[in-house]
Amino acid sequence: MHQISRDAFGIPHITADSIEDLFFGQGFATAQDRPWHLEYDRRRALGTLAAITGSPVHAIADSFARRARIAEAARGGFARLDDATRQICDAHAAGVNAALATGPLSAAFGRFDAPRPEPFEGWQVLATFIVRHLNFATWQKKLWNARVVAALGPQGLGHFHLGRQAVPLIVPSGVTEMVAAVDPTALPDGWNEALEPLGLSLSGSNCWAVSAVRSATGHPLIAGDPHRSLEAPNVYYQVGLSCLSAGIDAAGIAFPGVPGIAHFGQNAHVAWGVTNAMADYQDLYIERLADTGTVLDHRVEVVEVRGHDALTVECMVTRHGPVVVGSSEIGIGLALAAAELTHAGGSLTAVLPQLQATSVADLDAALAPWVEPVNNFVLADRESIAYRTAGRVPVRTPINAWLPVPGWVTDHDWQAAIADVALPRERDPAAGFVVTANQQIVGAESPHLIHVNPDSPDRAMRIWDHLRGRSDLTIDDQSAIHRDTIHRGAARFAQLAGGRLTAWDGSMTSDSTEAALFALAESVLTRRLAAALVPALHINTFAAWEPAATAASAIDKVGGYLHEWIAANNTWLLPSGETWAQACQSALAEAEATLNGRTWGDIHRLRPLSLGSSQRLTLGPVSGADGCVMATMHVAGISTDALLGSTARYVWDLADRRNSGWIVPLGASEFDDSPHFSDQTQRYIAGDLIPAFSQLPSAA
Repeated sequence: MHQISRDAFGIPHITADSIEDLFFGQGFATAQDRPWHLEYDRRRALGTLAAITGSPVHAIADSFARRARIAEAARGGFARLDDATRQICDAHAAGVNAALATGPLSAAFGRFDAPRPEPFEGWQVLATFIVRHLNFATWQKKLWNARVVAALGPQGLGHFHLGRQAVPLIVPSGVTEMVAAVDPTALPDGWNEALEPLGLSLSGSNCWAVSAVRSATGHPLIAGDPHRSLEAPNVYYQVGLSCLSAGIDAAGIAFPGVPGIAHFGQNAHVAWGVTNAMADYQDLYIERLADTGTVLDHRVEVVEVRGHDALTVECMVTRHGPVVVGSSEIGIGLALAAAELTHAGGSLTAVLPQLQATSVADLDAALAPWVEPVNNFVLADRESIAYRTAGRVPVRTPINAWLPVPGWVTDHDWQAAIADVALPRERDPAAGFVVTANQQIVGAESPHLIHVNPDSPDRAMRIWDHLRGRSDLTIDDQSAIHRDTIHRGAARFAQLAGGRLTAWDGSMTSDSTEAALFALAESVLTRRLAAALVPALHINTFAAWEPAATAASAIDKVGGYLHEWIAANNTWLLPSGETWAQACQSALAEAEATLNGRTWGDIHRLRPLSLGSSQRLTLGPVSGADGCVMATMHVAGISTDALLGSTARYVWDLADRRNSGWIVPLGASEFDDSPHFSDQTQRYIAGDLIPAFSQLPSAA
């Protein structure tokens, strides 16, 4: 038996007598609130979304899902799961089906004239998890790197991987280190020639923990926010789960269609949060498809596209993995090696141990089998805090981390995965806090290559500034960090540009005209620098195969590195003799002519993509920006609106979880006529939280 109660925001809290009933209830509640969301993700995983939407973008994504053989990987992973995890997935799917059989469907089904969903199956839980993460890592960055090296030579790659700023390391906490720049000289022989047939003749999140000695209550705090594309409905789904007979009494932020609380949660004893480790754990292998024995399996599939001709998709597998770029006609392909395909579902084996953990040590042990995505996990119980990297990171040659490598030799093959016990960890750091914001994890002394392209340290530095030197930190202090709008890159820009920005501190508040002026000038400069790139970098030779959602455009890459170039005084795209001060001043002058008295909120609105209509909703002006802890992220040079950013915020109080809070943009329901479609939005915009534990049977 299970019971579903809902709080004032429609967030479900499931109470059950058995584990199977608990996850049945979670599936049932999810399908009540998010039927289209579930169907959307399942169809993306199976490569059948374009059949009902007719979208060319979805058709390319469907083709990728078929080539990557996501469904096949999910089926195989499901068969290898332990009995307990498989039963959880089956129960979750059964709950989804029970709700879909009798419940109403949202307007999205009508808009696309979509049929009532077929029954969900347990293995499709794994497929849903895979599709949300396979394009969330590094393989497409290597396509961009390939374009850069082909166009600019190995030295060009260094411009997009500076790594010269002082970085607050995650381990050991409290230590800052200068990170070395990339050495791109060790390219494999024949690299460029091998890729020539493909057209290359010329390619976020915050989490922190406060220790007991720094907390006003004498017990730890965890806070954070994941960053992804802003969608309606939101990618995350708040839920409470209680099965006291099984030792489960938790609340957290889940993925619709996936049982448990994988990334952000708290029970009566412990709490956890994550950020993307920016780790390198996916490789691309250049395959000579015509060579005997290279292609181990070959089939052709048909992707239906509503209102358009169907696409014929060639699906090949080599010893390294599925071929995701290229064709037998061209004779060259890129095979994707990804642990999420070879060890699908491994991460879900952590579901029960996480929920039942009573200590940091329990949580650490629960994460040992974690596969993908490779995450920074921040952990706490009532006395201790800890950090650990979790996931399957392969051991192989360093060049694999940068570029596609030859697959016809064994030199670059995966040797093993870094042993879980060898992954970075820290327990109760002397600094009294752990800060993860996608920055460098460890310093140069690390024996293992975890990542080569971590994010800018700016957000981590801002969080540090709020935490260090304090011994009386409260939940309100953590929420204030969530609301931090200082953009360190903007402050550097303002110092160089002067003029109307001379006295501005880089605060991206919605009522600020200076923030609007900076963002307009930033876009001017980004477009100017992008125009200076060689024409080859504006042509994506992989566009026929690469899902558009995470493909790298030249202007997006320039905008992403602009502030790092300024900080490092790297003037490679500026006209000869021009300084950054002159470039910023010129961009500021051009932007002033278009400001027209507007504030940042006038041009920076929350605009999530509606999964039910493929249009963007406009929900209101917001503070923050890309580069701020309050991540309402715009894409410089393309749009000043918030298209990406914090898809949830949370604070877990280990002293008394009745004080813990969370928030998501929009709300629990995808039904646009529901009072819970968008009832959290204004609080989200304000940076406020709502109670996370108001409906659980035990409150302490």
